[in-house]
Amino acid sequence: MGTRPVPADGSPVVGPVPGVAVVHLAVVHSALTLAPVVGRLVAAEVVCASTPSSCALRPVRLLA
Repeated sequence: MGTRPVPADGSPVVGPVPGVAVVHLAVVHSALTLAPVVGRLVAAEVVCASTPSSCALRPVRLLA
């Protein structure tokens, strides 16, 4: 048993960590239901090396 990772604002954190080229985060409270979709999206993003900067779920929002 452990604690669930939930960001302070309650929204998922999905995307690359700014300044760390090889780290992508995928932190979601409802991981059981979202894991298949989030896994496909992160895999496509890593393989295609495309990063849309306007996504509201990016880790950069927590750095402010």
